[in-house]
Amino acid sequence: MDARNIEDIYKLSPVQQALMFFAQQAPDSIVSFEQVTRTYTALNVSNFVRAWQAVLNCHSILRTAFFWEDLAEPVQVVCRRVELPVEQLDWQALDPSEQQQRLAAYLETDRRRGVDLSHAPLMRLALIHLGETRYLVIWSYHHILLDGWSVALVWEQIQAYYAAFQAGHSLELPKPRPFRDYIAWLRHQNWQAVEAFWRQKLQGVMEATTLPLDHAPGSMPNPFTVFDKQEISLSPEASKAAQSFARQYHITINTLIQATWATLLSRYSGEPDVVFGLVVHGRPAELTGFESMVGLFINGLPIRLRVPSTGSILEWLNALQPELAELRRYGYTPLAQIQSWLGIRRNKPMFDYLLVDQSYRFTALPEGQNVDDYHLFEVTGYPLTLYLNESRMLTLQIAYDRQRFDGHAIAQILQHLRTLLVGMLDDPHQPLTTWSMLTPEETRHLLHDYNETAVPYPHATTLPQLFAAQAARTPQSPAVVWDSGQLTYAELDSRTNQLAHYLQARGVGPDTRVGLCVQRSADMIVGLLGILKAGGAYVPLDPAYPAPRLTFMLQDAQIKILLTQADLLPGISIPDIPSLCLDGDRVAIDQESIEPLDVTTDSANLAYIIYTSGSTGQPKGVMVAHQALVQYVMAAIDHFAITPDDRVLQFASLSFDTAAEEIYPCLLRGAALVYAPIACLTRSKRFYADAPLRASRS
Repeated sequence: MDARNIEDIYKLSPVQQALMFFAQQAPDSIVSFEQVTRTYTALNVSNFVRAWQAVLNCHSILRTAFFWEDLAEPVQVVCRRVELPVEQLDWQALDPSEQQQRLAAYLETDRRRGVDLSHAPLMRLALIHLGETRYLVIWSYHHILLDGWSVALVWEQIQAYYAAFQAGHSLELPKPRPFRDYIAWLRHQNWQAVEAFWRQKLQGVMEATTLPLDHAPGSMPNPFTVFDKQEISLSPEASKAAQSFARQYHITINTLIQATWATLLSRYSGEPDVVFGLVVHGRPAELTGFESMVGLFINGLPIRLRVPSTGSILEWLNALQPELAELRRYGYTPLAQIQSWLGIRRNKPMFDYLLVDQSYRFTALPEGQNVDDYHLFEVTGYPLTLYLNESRMLTLQIAYDRQRFDGHAIAQILQHLRTLLVGMLDDPHQPLTTWSMLTPEETRHLLHDYNETAVPYPHATTLPQLFAAQAARTPQSPAVVWDSGQLTYAELDSRTNQLAHYLQARGVGPDTRVGLCVQRSADMIVGLLGILKAGGAYVPLDPAYPAPRLTFMLQDAQIKILLTQADLLPGISIPDIPSLCLDGDRVAIDQESIEPLDVTTDSANLAYIIYTSGSTGQPKGVMVAHQALVQYVMAAIDHFAITPDDRVLQFASLSFDTAAEEIYPCLLRGAALVYAPIACLTRSKRFYADAPLRASRS
């Protein structure tokens, strides 16, 4: 660079430093590359280019380059004079479809060209003649120069210069404050007070709030990720209602969107305390003339909002407004510095999702031009960016990383955002707890369609009756199989009838609680069906449980009789509860009749009591009636499509509800229930327990 062309040299703002750091790390990335396309009619190209050059001459930031090599700290260098690169293309001879193809290719090539930060100006212009009076303007620049507010100012001044030149006049606009004044202002802030504010505001925050629809939350951004966009708009009536709402309650549209976004994050994540990113304009009110300054003032800050569990929507909004206003006072704080104060390492993002208000971009549209003629390409680098636009209709747009989100998930998020927003406008006095994000279709599905779970099953029939019917259909088919033998359905029916008679003679009848503590074996199935056929309700007692837990369950369930095996009896016997042994009393049991019992058990009677794990305190018994058990079993039969040819491994502990899903559907469809040898089960448990260790060794 020619030293005679240097006007000024000064340091970078914190946001500029962050963008430069990223540009050094990923020089080929399109993140921070901005590309605007606008259409014009009857454009005087010469005066239009003159207008652009006049604006460059007016603002020092537009004549700035950045240098960092061989320097202790990067600097920005303002040139006295630069010429704006302008490319003119004539596509009038192409038909519209060819023009669109050519434009798509041109825009992509332009993005890949990027911008050389060390050569001012960091922008370029392309003017494409599409028709006799129709022009397309493409303005490409690096985000390190300008924020959205500044972009609107630039367009406004270009229009002013262009109008003057078209009228044959010269124009002298008021000289704005240079960007370096903002850099100087930053150095004189009370950073101790700033640190105290952020420490108090974000105390305890260590990670970002994430959406369950995010495929890889917290992963580092990929500079070459492919992004896509979706948007949704409120109706013209709802958009006007939002404006009226904001005026009536003195609340900004931005605040409405922040509250809506925070509510959605809270509903999705299940957390009342949420953190997301918010782009603030960062222009300090105490810096005189900040409104007309051109440069990069915006900042992305972590926003922490607590969604209350009580109160109305309006009460929360009124509390939010001053809270967010206070935050904007510190909008210039570098994100990296905030993370440092909180002890969060720099490469761990404080937020993955960013909220950006783009409404200011459309304040300086040329006369007769609408928003559809203005298109902006930008990539924030965040996996999800929510844009707010208040132009003609209130529009929400989401730009998203296609590796992190699928299109269906984004469409769902947008629908829920719109539903929340419209619900807020319809009734701001409603309690937050009734503020729904579900669309009418989702409400119908959840409350009606998804609850159409009724399936045909024998309502008045008990499980023993269903088993007896199956045994009559397939008497010679194997019912229970183990390593040294098997029981056919006829044999199992007979043995369980004998046990039922034996239990009935000892006082077991409808709703009598019978403890069942046996090893995994055919005796377990005989015990289950025998108790049920006698009309009793079994209480599974796992022999592996500690003795105090078994004692508690025996007493808590008010068990009248204990059915067990001889070698287990010493560890679980209680003097107050009589016990029977399936093996020790086998000779006596075999003397009983094999005929079915006459028992008046119905579907409302108790089938079994199963205890919770007790992981949060004392275990609790859950009582299950025959009707519920039969419905559960019949649904499992349909779900797993069990047939008589199937063989089902009985693996789960009887104290776990899954055991019922293994045993009863099998025996009610004529399939074979298989018990693996104890040694095999022990090896299987050891295999799964050691799997993480083996994985780490491999």
